[in-house]
Amino acid sequence: MITNFLESDEVKVITKGGGGSKKKGTIDDPADEEEEEGKEEEKKEKKKKKKKVKDDKLEQELFAEIFGNQDESMAIIQRMLAKAEESKKIALEASEILAKQKEQLQQCDAELDKIGDNAKLAKAELNKFMKRVGKTKFLLVLIIIFLVLALLVIAGVVVFFILKTLGVLDNIPSIGGGGGGPRPQSS
Repeated sequence: MITNFLESDEVKVITKGGGGSKKKGTIDDPADEEEEEGKEEEKKEKKKKKKKVKDDKLEQELFAEIFGNQDESMAIIQRMLAKAEESKKIALEASEILAKQKEQLQQCDAELDKIGDNAKLAKAELNKFMKRVGKTKFLLVLIIIFLVLALLVIAGVVVFFILKTLGVLDNIPSIGGGGGGPRPQSS
């Protein structure tokens, strides 16, 4: 360092790098300089400590916030896991119900198939029966016609004999000639 003495007994310190100057009230001795440097270092240390305290507080606040968020996140995750477990139970119950319903529907389908088969058989039997009834009706009509004709013939014969016994037929002239008079009565 190069020093210059001024009139007012102040010392101006010029550093090699062309840096700033330092004014002192009196000519400094090396002990004052060391004391001055010690104070500056103390100030720097205090600033460092204050900064460290601030940094520590900030760090603690950040950790508190992180851990608070982590606790909230864990609580949310726990609730989600509980809901997932509940949903899983509901899904299992629903699948069991669906399995039972599927089984019931399959049984109903099998029963409906049997009913359909039975209905087809009944229809076929009914058709056979109707054909037999149709044939039977025809035969029944023929029998009725035959019976009516037979009854008419019997009724005619009965009427003929009644009329003959009463003698009503004796007074009727015969058709075809042959002596057109009344027939003699035999005694």
